[in-house]
Amino acid sequence: EVYHIAGTAELTNKELTARLLEACGRDWDSVRHVEDRKGHDRRYSLDDSKLRALGYRPEIPFDQGLKDTVRWYAEHRDWWAA
Repeated sequence: EVYHIAGTAELTNKELTARLLEACGRDWDSVRHVEDRKGHDRRYSLDDSKLRALGYRPEIPFDQGLKDTVRWYAEHRDWWAA
């Protein structure tokens, strides 16, 4: 069976990009716009109801988790840049 881990933060790609740019201390000049690919999905959504039925609840707010993830990657460049 598949159990999706999700939360309640449903964002557009642009909203997520804006939050990621903020977490990285960058601005929109860092973004290179490209054309949508053929068959581009307009919405990605995970249903975590099976996991919630087992008692799962997100513990870390989305924006905090995003900032924590950005910080981890900044502090562990040797792990991902190899």
